[in-house]
Amino acid sequence: MDEADSKGKILVVDDTLATIDMVRAALENEGYEIIVATSGEKAIKRAELSKPDLILLDVLMPAMDGLETCRRLKAREKTREIPVIFMTGLASIENKVAGFEAGGVDYVTKPVEIDVVLARVRTHLALRAMRGELEARNERLRQEIVERRRAEDEVRELNTELEQRVVERTLELKTANAHLKEEIEERKRAEVAMRESEKQLQQAQKMEAMGTLAGGIAHDFNNILTVILGCAELSLREVPKESRTFRHLVELYNAGERAVDLVKQILTFSRRKEVERKPLRLGILCKEVLKMLRSSLPTTIEMQQDIDPHSGVALVDVTQIHQVLLNLCTNAAHAMREKGGILRVSLSDVDLSAKQVGNEPDIDPGPYIRLTVSDTGHGMTPEILERIFDPYFTTKGSGEGTGLGLAVVHGIVKSYGGTLNVLSVPDEGTTFHVFLPRVELTNGKIGAEENRVLPKGSERILFVDDEKPVIHIGKEIMEYLGYEVVATTGGTQALEIFKNQFEGFDLVITDHIMPKMTGLELAEQLLTIRPGIPIILCSGFTDCVIQERAESLGIRAFLTKPLVTHVLAEKIREALDQSRKAEKTTD
Repeated sequence: MDEADSKGKILVVDDTLATIDMVRAALENEGYEIIVATSGEKAIKRAELSKPDLILLDVLMPAMDGLETCRRLKAREKTREIPVIFMTGLASIENKVAGFEAGGVDYVTKPVEIDVVLARVRTHLALRAMRGELEARNERLRQEIVERRRAEDEVRELNTELEQRVVERTLELKTANAHLKEEIEERKRAEVAMRESEKQLQQAQKMEAMGTLAGGIAHDFNNILTVILGCAELSLREVPKESRTFRHLVELYNAGERAVDLVKQILTFSRRKEVERKPLRLGILCKEVLKMLRSSLPTTIEMQQDIDPHSGVALVDVTQIHQVLLNLCTNAAHAMREKGGILRVSLSDVDLSAKQVGNEPDIDPGPYIRLTVSDTGHGMTPEILERIFDPYFTTKGSGEGTGLGLAVVHGIVKSYGGTLNVLSVPDEGTTFHVFLPRVELTNGKIGAEENRVLPKGSERILFVDDEKPVIHIGKEIMEYLGYEVVATTGGTQALEIFKNQFEGFDLVITDHIMPKMTGLELAEQLLTIRPGIPIILCSGFTDCVIQERAESLGIRAFLTKPLVTHVLAEKIREALDQSRKAEKTTD
């Protein structure tokens, strides 16, 4: 390929030639120039010689693995700025974190999905181009400042020579110098602003990388939770309520639901979950957060809590409230990390009168829930208090905070129609009061132990998911509901089954994120073969773009994992009944 026509030069490093050939073919087809290496040593030499724009690096290689290769690349002057994307079959959090610590900017899991590789390559090449442009602008700005300073020195020399000239000419020069000084100051201010913008860009890139990692982890967790919750829920319907096994299964199911909430927090962090407000009794959540937080606090910090177990209910998103409490508590702990102290958390119902809310124009008198978090740390000055809710403002050292925590807390509380008060005295401590509107609870939450009346049927369903445990439990749940189920672990196999008996299925349920063929791609082909076949698309997280495309194809419903029996039963029945109504209308 002509280098002038190339969209970028990419070094592909893998000890497996099949992987190299597949990745190279896909990238060359997109217009990239490809260099290959089959070991870490060769990769380092070719990177120094060819200076690629990006490196795709396998982790598991003999002699020198990908992590060590990346460290050596980052230690060399010629190659340290080249972005490295790991290709790995190791999906644990520890392995992914090790990759980022070695200097990688991203990762793709094996077996390699070409669409994912292309998307990551485009993103990081674009980021590299933006960084290059920013550095070039900074260099031009520095050159301009040098030139201005040189001009200022020359003017000072001229002033010495012109002291003997007439007063009018001297006055003109002084005026010119004043304008020049003002322009230099403006340039200096622009340089400071540019450095601040660069910091914000770096922070945004870091948050985006962590968001990608969090989204991937959450997707895997939801597949696991589908199996845990599905097995527990089916078993609860088969054992006597009075048995010890039933109680154990209830605890298992409740623990699974708490794990679902944790996954929602990860998805919120990665910006892949929409806010879902539900009636929530805050006392239970507060105790869970404090129990989790206790193990991470140093022994020099004493935790005291006064949680009213009968406190009222607020209409909130559980993940956001978890985030509010965790942010306030971690900030309090940070203020006491040097000398220790007492962290107090209390929760109670209050009724605010018109007089009490007089200084709070954004809230009305009425019933509220008050959450209080206080510490005995170093406190804050009035000047700092005025800015604590400003985005990116932080008093922590470099790398210790983003300056977004309290800004996010403030935004969440305000979005609920609540308010946030803070009192602080230097060297004595800080107290935050969060007021959330209290609502009446009309319907209690249905627990795992309640026997729901599940809608059932006898239709034939094609079920597709690339995870075998999900296939097994999903098939068992649907068969429990009375359906005849044909299950398969890939889009290609599902397509062949459907081609051979496309009139024999009443419904298709497919996962979206699968290797080789996504759920949307499968759905598009199935609808080409048999227009109108009802399809339910499943995914580990909510994605508006995917949902919009699914709806445009005519897909009946969208399910977010983990798959829960009663939700799955209702969605299946709804999709089948809608299909029947549509057929009758057509007839």
